[in-house]
Amino acid sequence: MFLAFVLISVFSPASQLDINRATPEQIRQLPVEATVAEHISEYLQEYGQINSIYELMEVRGMTSSLLEELKPIVYVSGAEEDVMRLRKVHRIQRRLASEEGPTKSAVEEWQDMLLSPLNINRATVDELVVLDNVSLVDAVAVVKHLNSGQEIRSRRDLAGRVPGLSNYGYRNMRDFVSYEEMSWSGLGGNYRLEYDSDAYWETEVSLGDFSSALQVLEEDTAEFREAGYTRQEIDFFQARLLEEQDLLSTIQGRGSVRNRVRVRAGRLFRAGAWIDQKLFEPGMVNGYKGFVQAQGIGPFECLYLGDYRVTLGQGLLLDNIGELRARTSERPEGIYNDLSENPGAGFRGGAAEIGYSRFGLLGFFSKTRRDAILNPDSTVNFYIVTTPRFSTFKDVLGETDIGGSFRFDMSDLFVIPTGTRFGLNALSVTYDRDSSLMPGFWMCRVMLMCLT
Repeated sequence: MFLAFVLISVFSPASQLDINRATPEQIRQLPVEATVAEHISEYLQEYGQINSIYELMEVRGMTSSLLEELKPIVYVSGAEEDVMRLRKVHRIQRRLASEEGPTKSAVEEWQDMLLSPLNINRATVDELVVLDNVSLVDAVAVVKHLNSGQEIRSRRDLAGRVPGLSNYGYRNMRDFVSYEEMSWSGLGGNYRLEYDSDAYWETEVSLGDFSSALQVLEEDTAEFREAGYTRQEIDFFQARLLEEQDLLSTIQGRGSVRNRVRVRAGRLFRAGAWIDQKLFEPGMVNGYKGFVQAQGIGPFECLYLGDYRVTLGQGLLLDNIGELRARTSERPEGIYNDLSENPGAGFRGGAAEIGYSRFGLLGFFSKTRRDAILNPDSTVNFYIVTTPRFSTFKDVLGETDIGGSFRFDMSDLFVIPTGTRFGLNALSVTYDRDSSLMPGFWMCRVMLMCLT
């Protein structure tokens, strides 16, 4: 009796324990056995926020009499869902940052999905496989369950009533989905500042190497002329070496500052900007990106202006993310905004994705500048990506990318398995300079993806 009186005093109606926000240590102070307290913590970790005090009866070891003892000292919050969602965003961001592999672009996309969860009862296979480590098998299991006329109403339904959904798939899916349509209104966003004091890069040549090369050009000019080089070509190489030597001699450190801001207006509009300031390169701004995005407007699933990334044919035809992820072969298809550094691979222009019934259409146009080594006659010798970016190579090559994709969802037509898709993908890449090493190209690929 004395223990119950102490607990009621600690968790009085004026200061009851919010079970949805309680820490494991606070839960262990409740008048329950240690194993039951552990089960309560596991339940909250598994299913997230509970909606009623009576939901605690789902916890292993909980009894009616024990629940009656808890009623006066605990309560269930639900009025500040946005705050809880933001806390979940921060928690998952820390987890993603500590794990090996997730690309910077992917983390940005998952962050948006945490704030505006996907209604799982309307989800498609393509939308589910975008989620971190959700396999095609798990995505198909969910869609087949929905197509059978079932509805997923809670985390418990998702965890225990979807045949074929693995526990691993459920855990990777649960934080990014909702079970009803959620309206998000108003204006919001975030700003991130990243400072790297010792970026990992090194030059393969020293200032002494530049001096030696310049001396050879000066002393052996006659030999270069005999080898077929003109005076103009020799002067070209000399001027380039001098410019690169001057830049290398002015580098004082290897730090860089990256600024990223993202803005949301309701569920339909997003925008963002990214500015890179490399302290070892001349100029206040050494790189910038930005995008404006609209989604869910009529048949348009998404519209982009600015910087974006594209994956076609699960990366077999095109994947301009420019980041590698260990032990992962699945590349979700589609268009996504791009505020990552992504040197030498980013797209800038316009893109759109349209969906109607079983049909999908994706198209994009990009016009960007790339770094390259030029010959004295201004043709391209080699395409490069370097740090630092010397002005003699920076943005000297123009690239135009045009592509698109048509897909037809064949799921459940006759005996065709769920998740089967027919696709026709095309890509054209052209350049504004002549190059025998890097000509423009056009390619088209027909793909049939089938899960058996």
